[in-house]
Amino acid sequence: MIKRTFIIVFLISLNKLFAQQTFYLSSDGNDNNIGTSAALPLRTLKNIKPGNTYLFKSGDTFFVKINPIPKGPYESSITFSSYGKGSKPILSAYKTIKPGVWKKIKNNIWQLDLGNPMNYTGFGGPDTNVAFIKVGTNIFGNRCISDVSLKANWDFYCDKRLLYVFSSSDPSLVSRSIKIACNNLILNLSDNMKISNLQLIGTGSHAIRGESIKNVVLRNLNISEIGGSVLFNTTRYGNGIELWNSADNCLIENCKITQVYDAALTMQGKGDNQYFNDVVIRNNTIQYNEQSFEFWINGFKSGFNNCKFINNYCAKAGYGWSHSVRPIKSTGVHILNYSWEVIKSDLTISGNTFKDAISGYIYIFLNGKPLFKSYNNKIYLRSETPLQSEDIRFPLKNRAQLYKLKDIEKGTQYLKLK
Repeated sequence: MIKRTFIIVFLISLNKLFAQQTFYLSSDGNDNNIGTSAALPLRTLKNIKPGNTYLFKSGDTFFVKINPIPKGPYESSITFSSYGKGSKPILSAYKTIKPGVWKKIKNNIWQLDLGNPMNYTGFGGPDTNVAFIKVGTNIFGNRCISDVSLKANWDFYCDKRLLYVFSSSDPSLVSRSIKIACNNLILNLSDNMKISNLQLIGTGSHAIRGESIKNVVLRNLNISEIGGSVLFNTTRYGNGIELWNSADNCLIENCKITQVYDAALTMQGKGDNQYFNDVVIRNNTIQYNEQSFEFWINGFKSGFNNCKFINNYCAKAGYGWSHSVRPIKSTGVHILNYSWEVIKSDLTISGNTFKDAISGYIYIFLNGKPLFKSYNNKIYLRSETPLQSEDIRFPLKNRAQLYKLKDIEKGTQYLKLK
């Protein structure tokens, strides 16, 4: 009897220890507050723990980076969402430049010390891997290899500390609003995570990325102005939502994604035994990104199982800010695939609308293996736009197999844009 009572008391104590709590955050909050009520919110996001819910105040902007969270007991879920009235709260990595901090170093070349945190507000940190500059409502992404390469307004070059910009006058006088996007991932996914009703705006990295994750729901998110920093000192990059290497039981729905350097949504991997299982991407609005949906695997004994890209509206692929500054202009497409080393392909693309693309509907490499099942899509292209985009580095005639109309299955319609 004593032993049984001890077990019951232990379980009650354990339940209290891991009981879920809800924390509220506001840009006017105070980190000395307890944070468990909307009347006494926190200002910054700290000590994130599995099992808790974190709510950001609507209408506010938070400069935050959410790192991977250690797993909790019983596979506890963690929730990020919003509270209050107004527009969805913004999570951002923008640095907003203060007026009067630019230094003219020679004719039309202005210098900014990004290593000095006194020169900007917003997202902190020493990173100077600049992706683009937002001036007012316009994005400028022409990143040059040196300050002597700067030729047009808002061309820029950056080193490990300094940013150089071409401007005919002091940039502070050109615009009251100058924001810099650097290489800072906004949100790292962890297992059992639910994220909804937020905006992720302004970074040179990915907005959201998850590596080998499971049981994730992303719902009603607005993602924009993403990507363009340099990865591994070689390639500019940045996706809206990236699932890397594997994912299990994930849902992405009712999101709006726009102005992304690379793909709005991507499932990709590079390694052996990497599987995407039961991933559903549905009912999203995807516009003005370089690609709408990307998928590829480069590895041994890997593949897709019961994955679906369905009922999404995709428009204006390649019409976003990044296309003009990309070294290769053939990937402004809705569907992108670079590599396909799989043992199983159970990926369905159906019920979508694909409307207008600069380079073509699809950019794809085939090696004789089926890539996906496709049906009941509507594809609107201009008369001069090819179905399959061609990369001048790899002419279509040299590929293992061409993508043909017959590869699209029943119900798909090809319609000309008027």
